[in-house]
Amino acid sequence: MYGKHKITITKLIVNIFNLIVDGSYCLDIGCHSGNLGEALIKYKKCIVDGVDQNIKALEIAKKRGYRNIYHHNH
Repeated sequence: MYGKHKITITKLIVNIFNLIVDGSYCLDIGCHSGNLGEALIKYKKCIVDGVDQNIKALEIAKKRGYRNIYHHNH
């Protein structure tokens, strides 16, 4: 819950997706396995880089089309 409004993660991701302009360069911080980035690459022809703490999830994001992945282990 954010503030007084209930919002689902799916709705939040859809809202973010709708804000991104076709062909954008995107940095997905906290990308995990890359669901959002995969959709941006496929449907909006974006170039997506990802940052996450989970190296195994980042490897999945790379397979989903992320250009670069960065492991942050802090």
